[in-house]
Amino acid sequence: MGFHHSEEEKVFIEVMSQIGGQLLAYRKMHNLTQKDLAKKLGVSQSMVSKIETGEKNISIRVLAKIVAALGGKIKISLGLLPEEENKSPRYGFGVSEEIITSFEAQRSVAA
Repeated sequence: MGFHHSEEEKVFIEVMSQIGGQLLAYRKMHNLTQKDLAKKLGVSQSMVSKIETGEKNISIRVLAKIVAALGGKIKISLGLLPEEENKSPRYGFGVSEEIITSFEAQRSVAA
């Protein structure tokens, strides 16, 4: 009699595995240690290890921080729409494109 994961748990494990796997692949491709990557991301080496192994449940905010620090971009598909309809529009959550562009410009100047 084996242990069975709920569908929600299976999805969670898959997402965390994808994130951890991509972070590990990036680190290896750039010949970085976990400590090097942690410094680049502004997190602990332990956190990098836990993300890579899928042990750490990270927030979308932390995911955004990782992506921004490494110069990547996030592509999200919930798989709820047929493929041809699954083109993700950019949602500003009620924020105009001008405000988003202004905010992004201010962030790049501050950096």
